[in-house]
Amino acid sequence: QTWAYHVKAGASQPWYSPITLKVNWLNNGKELKNFVDKNGKLRSRPQNLQYYFRPGFSWTLRAVRFIPYLIPSGCIPSVSRYMAFPRQGNELEAMIISASRVASAYLRFYGEFWQRPKYLVETLKSLPWPKFDREQQGYFINQILADIQRRRKAYQNFEPFHEFVLPVLIKDFSDKGHALAYDPSTLIGEEAERWVSEAYGFNKQSSRRIERDLNEAIAFKFGNDSGDSTDNDEGNSQEKDYVIDKSEYSTYETSISYVLGCSFGRWDICYATGEKILPELPDPFAPLPTCPPGMLQNTQNLPAELQDVPVDYPLRITWPGVLTNDKGHHEDIARRIREALLVIWGENAESIEAEACQILGVDSFRAYFQKPNLFFADHLKRYSKSRRQAPIYWPLSTVSGSYTLWLYYHRINDQILFTCVNDFVDPKLKQVAEDSARLRQKSARSSGEENQLERLVDFESELKDFRAELLRVAAFWKPNLNDGVQITAAPLWRLFKHRPWQKRLRTAWEKLETGEYDWAHLAYSIWPDRVSKKCKTDKSFAIAHDLEHLYQEAKTDKPPKRSVKKSGQAELNLDLSD
Repeated sequence: QTWAYHVKAGASQPWYSPITLKVNWLNNGKELKNFVDKNGKLRSRPQNLQYYFRPGFSWTLRAVRFIPYLIPSGCIPSVSRYMAFPRQGNELEAMIISASRVASAYLRFYGEFWQRPKYLVETLKSLPWPKFDREQQGYFINQILADIQRRRKAYQNFEPFHEFVLPVLIKDFSDKGHALAYDPSTLIGEEAERWVSEAYGFNKQSSRRIERDLNEAIAFKFGNDSGDSTDNDEGNSQEKDYVIDKSEYSTYETSISYVLGCSFGRWDICYATGEKILPELPDPFAPLPTCPPGMLQNTQNLPAELQDVPVDYPLRITWPGVLTNDKGHHEDIARRIREALLVIWGENAESIEAEACQILGVDSFRAYFQKPNLFFADHLKRYSKSRRQAPIYWPLSTVSGSYTLWLYYHRINDQILFTCVNDFVDPKLKQVAEDSARLRQKSARSSGEENQLERLVDFESELKDFRAELLRVAAFWKPNLNDGVQITAAPLWRLFKHRPWQKRLRTAWEKLETGEYDWAHLAYSIWPDRVSKKCKTDKSFAIAHDLEHLYQEAKTDKPPKRSVKKSGQAELNLDLSD
């Protein structure tokens, strides 16, 4: 496989935490295994390969209590996110036992600090594992599976996550208002807590003492305003943010983002209309699918293409991947949003639009998409996590922002900028030139017509500059989506009007120019001689560009030094059967 799911970070969420990263594992991770620095020293050595792609569970490294969450098969663990691998069939029981108060007390006591514990692999391996009868095991499994199912369904409302199907305003998949909330004083319920305490040999008095001590620790942690609950180096998120606020997703911003994706063919609008019934969630430890369930897919469960969609599909799809903010154009973005709203809400679409614009504080959808601090700012935030920013809808604009083309990242190729010029900019330029010529031919123009002519002349000049910049970049731009969003978009930085995003892209472009990102396919397509020269001494670059024949092994008499690190993974050889 080329890209594998990567377990790198996770919020303080019990039982289930969405996986949002992938890692290049082409040719069994050949490129990663040969990453070297400028001196030729090997800087990467994947560890514990025997655990790769196995199901298990991970946990929040620093938290008020031990908070496990499952990891499906098909994933690659990381050094910053510890994992455990119980015997097959014992995963759920191991998770629920380790989440008990007794286990948390044990792990806190043997952690680095009582008030701010660190749950290490070796500590978890030392935890005694009691046995339970079949009735108790069944109770454990049913309870945890129900909670996992509840959480997975809740994430089906969150567009950035792999589980996404529909926004909340169209269909709420959760059975409660805050489906991701939990009580930190008990993760497994009082009945299960009692059984675990008895299995460990604790009486009622001892169990109450453990409960009281844990509640005191919880009160201390959540009452402390020091902000000392974040450990970015170890991939943790702030504990005070352990609940994703569902109200942030119950907005018209999420619905507009969704219908725009439907217009581009990213999401399947038939789930919103009820024409398709969502399939049952697969086994939680099964490999994650390639596409989110709400994506428009073909019969192989891959992103659909033109030939995969029936002729009676309820919404026209913009397959070239380009929309514009040009009123009257058949690919006008405001028009396409209205078409999608009409498919979903029918005769109520007009009132939905009016209410949405009122709540968003704009007079029209056109204004909402035209101002960079509105839709695009929300979209950028929605598709950002930590330091990674990856917006998939790109607004390329003239200097004043009066004319914008929206590109869908997953349809980008080396011809799309020519499509922008030929199918959008040139026809618009022709229209503007004709309008200004008609006004010039009038012998007596009113003051209003003079102002209109001036605007047309300025607009024509902007469009010509816009056209020239698109063609300038198109002459050398060979996008490869495996480079990632920021590097792929970097040559277009002048055409983005959102200042922070433009600044980030400009920095990326400068690093491309200076050779800092010569591992990227885009760098090789622009500066092949420079990159080829580096491939002679950098094996990872040579592998990345399929130029391994250029690599020349450096001669050395000293064997390479390899640091030894403790394993971030543990195999739990426990058998919980009676």
